[in-house]
Amino acid sequence: MAKPAEEKKFASGRPLRRLSATQLAKKLSDVLNRVHYQRETVIVERGGKPVCQLAPVPGSLEFQLSDLVALLDSLPSPGEEWAQAVRQGVAEQDEYEGVEWPR
Repeated sequence: MAKPAEEKKFASGRPLRRLSATQLAKKLSDVLNRVHYQRETVIVERGGKPVCQLAPVPGSLEFQLSDLVALLDSLPSPGEEWAQAVRQGVAEQDEYEGVEWPR
């Protein structure tokens, strides 16, 4: 019985998946789409040992929203002092008065 694909994440937040060579052969098109569009990296194993890695070509796609989310998730929290400063700045703002733009 084939073991299920193992999914982890790199420190960058990008998905990492491990597949057997048989699983790759059966789902090659799907795997290539995941590598290209979802920026996953796939480790291909034979007999439970890694033999190769499929990864997106650097620069093949522009920075995506998922990359931004992963980057923001990896950053430390700014802390309560920062949040309080933002609340204070918002509270001290003057009321916005709409401006009519000429047509």
